[in-house]
Amino acid sequence: MASVESFQNKVIGFDPSLRNTAYVYFEKGEMKSSGIFKTKKRKEDGDGDKTNEKKNTSSVELCQRMRDLNYVYKNAIRTLIMFNPDLIVMEGYSFGSRTNLTKQGEITGIIGLACIQFIERRKDLKIVMIPPTSVKKYITGKGNAKKELILKEVYRIFDFDTDDNNIADAFVIAKIGSDYMYYITNNKFPEGTKKYQEEVFKNLNFFKV
Repeated sequence: MASVESFQNKVIGFDPSLRNTAYVYFEKGEMKSSGIFKTKKRKEDGDGDKTNEKKNTSSVELCQRMRDLNYVYKNAIRTLIMFNPDLIVMEGYSFGSRTNLTKQGEITGIIGLACIQFIERRKDLKIVMIPPTSVKKYITGKGNAKKELILKEVYRIFDFDTDDNNIADAFVIAKIGSDYMYYITNNKFPEGTKKYQEEVFKNLNFFKV
């Protein structure tokens, strides 16, 4: 089994989305890589938080969605194999979201399946799923912050410049994992940790296969 100290070294964060699943990879507390698994926007996606999905989705639309999910799944597996992280962190379900819950459940489940299948090879590997409100709270202090504010805070605090909300979310997700591993390694919070960030740490739940 890997030592607790080694868990601090390699952390990957996933922000699941059917059209733009983002990942950010941290090593030794620093961001080393990021990327997005993009799929083609389709008519049934609607505009923004609204969805055009019908009650009875056509077989063609279902097949397209299955292909999209398979594309994201394969890329998630490739990314995990490439970086071989010690800790996987992913954003969980947003039950208060106005987006389609079926699609949200599918993509989160697909990313989760890729992670589970990967960690079956590594009995020392752990996963933590973070609620969207905790991701927002960690970077802004508020669990209901807008995505635009997360973008601004990521740049202001960490000097990480991106114009993509998904990458910004994935950055925060990976940062939470990296900071938490520092905490359990050194038995203290990273320097400058805020009270509301400590609260996020205390509510993290790890699980293993």
